[in-house]
Amino acid sequence: MDRLLRMRFKLLTPPVLTDPASTYLDYRVLPRLVQKYVLRDAWAVDVEADNGEKCRVKASTREDAVEYARKIEAGVQEQGVAFLRTFAS
Repeated sequence: MDRLLRMRFKLLTPPVLTDPASTYLDYRVLPRLVQKYVLRDAWAVDVEADNGEKCRVKASTREDAVEYARKIEAGVQEQGVAFLRTFAS
């Protein structure tokens, strides 16, 4: 969901003069509803290394997902891509 929001802000930034209510609905409320009801509050951290190695870590809350992402980043910085195998298992 965060990736969708980032892409939306990059590609579909609303004009400077716009209706604040509709902008709030489009950019804040709707993504949260999609996350809660369509995705059923499922969170995951998807990591793909330059060599194509992938790792998905599921989380129960957004805060947990962000914390996992920080741990993965720190582990890869310290130990390299091999850290993905140890973290995912």
